[in-house]
Amino acid sequence: MDLESCEMKRIIKDLVLTALAFLRRDNRPKIVFYHDIGKKNTPMGTPTDVFMKHLEVLGRRSSSYASYGGLKGKRKADVVCFDDGFRGVWEYREKVKSISVKCKVKVFVAPRLVGQEGYLTWDEIRTLNREYGIDFQCHTWSHQTLAGEMIDESPKEERTEEWYKRELVESRLRLEEELNLGERVEGERSEVEVERLREKVVVDELCFPVGNFSDEVIERCKRAGYKKVYASYPGNITDDYIQPRCLVQDLGVMGFKAVLNGGMNPLAKRYRAMHYKK
Repeated sequence: MDLESCEMKRIIKDLVLTALAFLRRDNRPKIVFYHDIGKKNTPMGTPTDVFMKHLEVLGRRSSSYASYGGLKGKRKADVVCFDDGFRGVWEYREKVKSISVKCKVKVFVAPRLVGQEGYLTWDEIRTLNREYGIDFQCHTWSHQTLAGEMIDESPKEERTEEWYKRELVESRLRLEEELNLGERVEGERSEVEVERLREKVVVDELCFPVGNFSDEVIERCKRAGYKKVYASYPGNITDDYIQPRCLVQDLGVMGFKAVLNGGMNPLAKRYRAMHYKK
């Protein structure tokens, strides 16, 4: 698709979402997600200038993420997620850090992909976690779908008990091992910083690769110790086990504002039906 066609598609999306937001306004906090910043590492990346404008919009949202985590009766904050662990998060880490005073920032990584071309390394992941306060959580071991048709980009194997153990359990343990590796308290820091760095990093959340899930997958995730799982259908932040997320990587500023105001919420049932596998 040429540049002109992509821009026209984006404009149409923005207009549709803006109309839906006008009809069904809902500005409660959302989880928005991207894959990367810039197009260098993956075609799924968001153009840098567009991402920066998204950050400006988020910066004007008045919520604080202090109440994020499921506390009822308090205002939660918007959450920004990056799937797969592409290197754009590292390359634009200062910009990402700038929004972390308003939003919680999460990156979902699959250990198999770490260190491959275009992806974060373990050292970069530890630095982003320790120095920039970015939360790293699990995206399975291999980034293969947990339900429905398997994707060509990841190894295709039979979904045996051993396979599920590797994808859901060993992946989480490896992430915890790497995130807690080495000396965490270095240089001159405040008492608050030192105390935070001494805390063990816990990986207890998972994002479904490609968004696919089933009732069986949900039960397996619970048994594997995950306290929350993240889907790819839109909605508001909830206290439920499955968290809705809004994909915004292809949207302009107008469409992004519309999503934050509920423009994507009327499409939730449609997107959930696409990703839920019986």
